[in-house]
Amino acid sequence: MEEMKEQFGLEAESYENIWIPDGTEPSFALFYEFYDSFLNRLLKESQTAFPDLSMEVRLDVDPVPGMDGTPRGCAHEATYNCQDSPYTCAMYSVAMGQEMHREISAGEAEKTMKHILAGMKAVNGGKEIYIDQFLYTDNTPGFEHNARLKEEEMAAFLENIGSVLKSHTIGYGVWAYRNYGNSALYNAQFALGEAGWKFDKGCEVVERNGSKKAKLAPKNNITQEFGRRLGEGETVKVCFAAEAESMAQIQVTMGRETKYVTIQGEDKVYLEFLTRGESITFSTDREAFLDDVKVYTFETDGKLYGIEGEEKEMACAIRSLNAGL
Repeated sequence: MEEMKEQFGLEAESYENIWIPDGTEPSFALFYEFYDSFLNRLLKESQTAFPDLSMEVRLDVDPVPGMDGTPRGCAHEATYNCQDSPYTCAMYSVAMGQEMHREISAGEAEKTMKHILAGMKAVNGGKEIYIDQFLYTDNTPGFEHNARLKEEEMAAFLENIGSVLKSHTIGYGVWAYRNYGNSALYNAQFALGEAGWKFDKGCEVVERNGSKKAKLAPKNNITQEFGRRLGEGETVKVCFAAEAESMAQIQVTMGRETKYVTIQGEDKVYLEFLTRGESITFSTDREAFLDDVKVYTFETDGKLYGIEGEEKEMACAIRSLNAGL
């Protein structure tokens, strides 16, 4: 790295004089080094107010071209000791250390995890490790090329990984305990009043049972335009909490498609639209209340609990893992 500094001669009096090289250039390795140094300084300053503060470090390696054009890896080991924190946080994915497009066995995943975590402790001065995002599965769009556990061996991996976690970490957290939709809406729970929404006369935000909700007046609308914030997906899912003291029919319009749902009392509504729009409109024939509105095409799946709270296929394996920790 020192040789690269000498060759590129990167010296500047202020950040304004520093350019960010293209990611295909060898000098991009210097940007990674600079950014790791910046994060270390930021954490050090923050620890003056929060003494035990840690940060999530990156265990993955960024590919950059070497000076001769051959690929080389740029790791972020300079951040691993997290300054004065007594522990290091990290995200861990079973895709780490694996070739792309592979389906790996439970045994392979366990062996690699043990190797990576041991290597991390060797660099961070032996500090404890907390895995704040344990990704044993990942259905994020755009990352389909990453290695993944064989579906039929995922439960076995989770049930057997306890010894690795106990010997190398002080605990873990999962990314998605309960599935969620990547909603396109702003101020979906009306905590900011009418911000982001258009309310017709008679409709308003009220506090009800300790929570702010949108009150729908009969035959008047509330609308939000969300433009093109929806991600890819074959259908558009809409869910919301609804309440009505007497039987009310709520009308939901997305683009050119309209659906109707009848509510009395409190209920959670789930709808699916075949057409994509850039706005959503709610109206009712009798007074009703809405809260926690979501409009999404993609659902993050952690395989523990579904978006409606139903138990999914890996919940039993995670309980078995936790029981042994």
